[in-house]
Amino acid sequence: MKTEEFCAFLKDVRVSSGVSITDLSKKYGWHRNTVGSYEKDRLCDIDYLIALSREGDVSLNTLLTERVKAGVLQDLREFNSPGFRFSDLFGYEQENREGIEYFKVQNNHYEPIVKVGSIAEVDTRGRESYKSKLIAYRNERREVSVGQVVEMEGSLSLLSMIPGPSLVKFEPSEYDILGIVLSTKLIFDT
Repeated sequence: MKTEEFCAFLKDVRVSSGVSITDLSKKYGWHRNTVGSYEKDRLCDIDYLIALSREGDVSLNTLLTERVKAGVLQDLREFNSPGFRFSDLFGYEQENREGIEYFKVQNNHYEPIVKVGSIAEVDTRGRESYKSKLIAYRNERREVSVGQVVEMEGSLSLLSMIPGPSLVKFEPSEYDILGIVLSTKLIFDT
């Protein structure tokens, strides 16, 4: 991917997520011209990718993968293999990685079992088979959350641990289900 293609990709992500340049400028302190140049002809820094992932509708893994493919290392063989994902650089197993995405847990009623800030490894192919599983989903503010789906007396509920264990009615059509959580890791405890 060339620099201009990557910049156009960033703009598409921002626009399709409903995030304005003004929103990013106000919230994160970038000058409007800086964001504009990231979307035209300048490779952005990692801070921008993290912010866009938080505000937008795309995983940081996807953004970092595309950024590496557009940067000075783009000609290295491992970055050009068909299935390359940025997360591969951290030593995750290579086999059967299709359909796996990594999301940062931003808001969570499943603490202390899964902490906010954890990285959730999510099988995005499992969006329909969520009964009795830990799922990742986006809440109404588009923040990634996790929850345990339980079935009781023919109805589905999410198990919430805050303020104490309780069940919240779960209507799958009301949630943007990302998939089944395979594992979570807390890299830094803040």
